Formats: sequence, C-alpha cells, structure tokens
Amino acid sequence: MYSNLLDGDLASNHLSWQWVAGTFSNKKYYANQENINRYFDSIQKSTFLDVSYDKFESLGVPDNLTTIQPFLEETELPKLREVQLKRNRLTLIYNYYNIDP
Repeated sequence: MYSNLLDGDLASNHLSWQWVAGTFSNKKYYANQENINRYFDSIQKSTFLDVSYDKFESLGVPDNLTTIQPFLEETELPKLREVQLKRNRLTLIYNYYNIDP
C-alpha cells in the first residue's frame, strides 16, 4: 500500500495518520522537524519543516514544492507461484512492517 500513497511520508502515515487525515479532530495538523525527529527516531536538521510551531501560520510554500510533477509510479509485482503450507507447522509472514523477527 505504501507505494500507492501520494505523500509517502512515513512519519505522518505511520505515526499520526489519523490526525493528519483530520479524522475526529478540529485541530489543524502541523508537523515540524523536531516532532518528526522525536517520533520517527531521526536527526534531520535544516529542512523547511525545521521551524517552531508558532511560525507555521506565517510560512509561505517553499519554491521546491510549487512545481507540479505527474505521478508515474510502477510497481513490479513478484511472479505468482504455488506455495504449500504444512499443517501444524509455524509459518512466519514478513513484510516491511515486521522484517525483524
């Protein structure tokens, strides 16, 4: 599903997607770099989100976000193959949410 998201931002989609989507909230969503770093365990600095919350209302749109590009995403799916599962045997299914057992 992640490859189909237009914003593709792990910090907002995995950590606070309900607030970002505005579900059951009347409060505007702002994500500054400090908050993203705190909840995504990153240390990014000097991004256009690296401002305090009180400055968001007066910020303009950064130049590099004003250009519109067509979204051309192609997902190559693996070839189908038959899988035989054995009864009474532990089966682990891995995806990018739980790669580390």
